[in-house]
Amino acid sequence: MDGEISEGNFTLQSPWKNLFLWRLKDTEKKFFMIVPMIGPEVAKWVRPLLIQEEGKEEVEIRILTRLNEADFIHRAVTTESLEVLAGLLGTPEMKLALRAVSNLRSCILIFDDKTAFISSA
Repeated sequence: MDGEISEGNFTLQSPWKNLFLWRLKDTEKKFFMIVPMIGPEVAKWVRPLLIQEEGKEEVEIRILTRLNEADFIHRAVTTESLEVLAGLLGTPEMKLALRAVSNLRSCILIFDDKTAFISSA
């Protein structure tokens, strides 16, 4: 489909993709992402948030995602996604927390405690 980006269960279609990227860009303090799966593109979108611009506070990012054996078997989790996330976690000055659970189905994105996107599987 034209304008669609699919990252496992985390699928964004225009105009949602644009709205997500706009909100992500305007995030000033906190971004909380609860998603069943996170693909490499989404991980790359989050990375610029962590790079502190001059005169701007660091953004605190918390990610809760799903990791289980079935996701690896069905290739819902890619090594590229894990490498991007590991690279983000490997930078000590970044304010990033990553947690994984085995049975997550919903997608919730919270930007600065002001705006939330919520969907279910």
